[in-house]
Amino acid sequence: MYHFLDNETKTWNETRMWCQKHYTDIVMVYDGNVTCFLQETLTKKSSSPYYWIGMQKINGNWTWVANGQTVNYENWATNEPNNNMSNENCVELYISTDMEKSGKWNDDSCKNKKYPVCHQVVSCDQLSMPPHGRMECSGPYGNCSLNSTCKFSCASGYKLNGTAELKCSSSGAWSTPPPSCSAECFPIVLFGGGLMNCTEGHDGIRSACRVQCPPGHLLLGFAEFTCRADGTWVSSFPLMCAIKAWTYHYNSDINMDWTTARQWCQKNFTDMVAIQNQAEVQYLNTVLPFNRAYYWIGIRKIDGYWTWVGTNKRLDSEAANWAENEPNNKGSGQDQGDLH
Repeated sequence: MYHFLDNETKTWNETRMWCQKHYTDIVMVYDGNVTCFLQETLTKKSSSPYYWIGMQKINGNWTWVANGQTVNYENWATNEPNNNMSNENCVELYISTDMEKSGKWNDDSCKNKKYPVCHQVVSCDQLSMPPHGRMECSGPYGNCSLNSTCKFSCASGYKLNGTAELKCSSSGAWSTPPPSCSAECFPIVLFGGGLMNCTEGHDGIRSACRVQCPPGHLLLGFAEFTCRADGTWVSSFPLMCAIKAWTYHYNSDINMDWTTARQWCQKNFTDMVAIQNQAEVQYLNTVLPFNRAYYWIGIRKIDGYWTWVGTNKRLDSEAANWAENEPNNKGSGQDQGDLH
């Protein structure tokens, strides 16, 4: 908001004190838009005196005194600044009936009297840097005043939740609420093809994902899961759409020892299950009903090594899923494995 006097002149210092007393400070003409507005608003003069603006030569540099910033927008009249009287350290703005020079600047002695022009700055609330984030603010009247902008970004491993750039509006409010930084979930890998539809991308904050395998394939893993705000997935583990090269069968009605259970599998199907990885472990946990006696699986200690009897492959770390403090061979002779 701009204010001016067109019936009383003051020196440059008197103008600044009057502006600071009644408004915010002496006007800053920091771009062409302000120039055009003042040309339309201020009373046009046919001759000097014109209007003081808030620019002064400080340590040899033309500076806006309201914010201490060096001038980077200039609109000098022809052959100006010329320091004609060797002490022309202040600047007047021509608002003239002569349209060729109206809106241009002229350096002049700060002791001369001209008409005051002031600005009254609208301020927005002070913003805070979000945890795990960065904030850079700037503006013609300071970091939290009219037309100030604040840009936000997040540290590695965190995602910006909200608008990256805010602007202080003439109403005294920021254009949008300030953003926050939340931990990202690691990208989920789906092996074997299939579709994974997620909101806000595969690793977005609070993403919700759903997996669907192509025909003839079996999903090893949960079909739905979400990303927590702390950067961890709910029900997340390696996902695989496996070709249905085999099917799973179980019998929860009859309790058998390991040897009898294997004979039952070989008679009715192919062999006892040989678990390949953690995804298969999780899948079996979802499809097998609770059984107090648990379930035999096709693993046995052979020559001191746990071995899948159906494939004759030794157990590796990818498939191992022992309970706490197992295997313990308690009581000796515990050479078979069961699934809890």
